[in-house]
Amino acid sequence: MDWISPQGKEDFEKIFSMALHDGLQKVMLNDEAVVVMSEAEFKRLKGGNKVQQKEYGFKEHLLNFPKVEGLILERDKDLGFNEYLLNIPSLEDLDIERV
Repeated sequence: MDWISPQGKEDFEKIFSMALHDGLQKVMLNDEAVVVMSEAEFKRLKGGNKVQQKEYGFKEHLLNFPKVEGLILERDKDLGFNEYLLNIPSLEDLDIERV
C-alpha cells in the first residue's frame, strides 16, 4: 500500500506498535470500527491453526476428560414409555359410572 501522507504512515506505525505492546487497538471511522491486534493475540483467540484443531477432535476431548473415581453410573430399570402404554387399563377395566 502506498501512503499518501507521511503522517498517515506514522500514525499507523504508532497503532501497530501499541497493538504489539499494549493489546487490542480500536480504530474508528465515522460509525464503523476495526480492531488491530498482534498476530500472537489473533492466534490465541482463534484457537491455534487448523492442523492442531483437527488433531484434537471430539474423541480426544472425551478421552482427555477428567477421571472421576468412585462414580457409579447405574440406574434403576424402569418400565419405559412403551411398556407404560401397554399397561394402561382399558375403559372397560375402569370402574366408571356413566351418567
